[in-house]
Amino acid sequence: IAHIYERARDIPKAIKTYREVRKKFPKANIAPEAQWTIGLIYESQTQFANAAKAFEGMEDFKKYDKSPDAIKNSGLIWEALGKPKKAIKSYQKYVKLFPKRQDTPNVYFRIGVVHEEEASKMSGRKAKSELLKAKKAYRAFAKKYPKVLPLVVESYARSAKIMRDLKRNKYEAQRLFTKALESFDKLLESGQKKGTAKYFAAQSAFLLAEYIYEEFHSVKLEPKTMKNIKLLKKTITTKAELLAAAEKAYQDILDFKEPQWNAAALFRNGLLYYEFARMLLDAPLPENIPIDVEDQYRYTLEQTAAPVQEKSLTAFGYALRLAHEQKVYSEWSQKSAQFAAK
Repeated sequence: IAHIYERARDIPKAIKTYREVRKKFPKANIAPEAQWTIGLIYESQTQFANAAKAFEGMEDFKKYDKSPDAIKNSGLIWEALGKPKKAIKSYQKYVKLFPKRQDTPNVYFRIGVVHEEEASKMSGRKAKSELLKAKKAYRAFAKKYPKVLPLVVESYARSAKIMRDLKRNKYEAQRLFTKALESFDKLLESGQKKGTAKYFAAQSAFLLAEYIYEEFHSVKLEPKTMKNIKLLKKTITTKAELLAAAEKAYQDILDFKEPQWNAAALFRNGLLYYEFARMLLDAPLPENIPIDVEDQYRYTLEQTAAPVQEKSLTAFGYALRLAHEQKVYSEWSQKSAQFAAK
């Protein structure tokens, strides 16, 4: 009878009859089929909220072959409708009911992504709270599914970036970025498909290098530094050592061959040399320097800065060539173009 109503496009009576079937024959094989069909009818009528609710009802029929798809679909529908809490509840239900299905890790991982995407629509404390929920979900994923290496890499990378973005516990963020890179090495050895893991590994390497750059950037030749020749030499030496360390860290990122992060790393390398050269050229004169030595002092700094400036231009130029070759036009390639023109 329900099929007849459905074919006749009498949707209200069809749904009502399918519900009666489920209620009167809860243990019969037709019960889950009736529940599944209710969801499909609502979906075909673009009554998506009702469809999601109907699909959620398939949890009563765990052994029915369409139940996993139904419950996962309910989560996807709630996401599309902008109902993240309900989507997460559906995904949690899926993980609990079908722990051994092949796609269960992906569904579990999606919980963290939903929290993170929801945070992007918020601000202030609400956004922070949602991000911390995402981090918690990612960390739980890495612990629960340590052998699903592509997603383990991503879970550590996302957790670390959340910590960095929130400016919480720098050392914990660095540890998590390192775990992402270590997991990526395991992934390469395992023979599993990399998927998006290469992107997140490259991102982790770049954001780790950013900590070195930030330390490099903070070292400056202040007027008080120029009063003490020993302090002056120490400052320049420290700056040079940090430049070398950051340059190597950014250079290593190129091994991932991930276009976006290649562009970012090459820009940063150019910026390292640019800032070092500017520090030399803009350095204030030491106190009490004889007038007849001033010109020689400036000339020496200019000569020292010249090859550094050349390296800066080379790095920016390489970044631009790479952007054109790989068709990667991002904020990083734009910045390289701006600095190359200076």
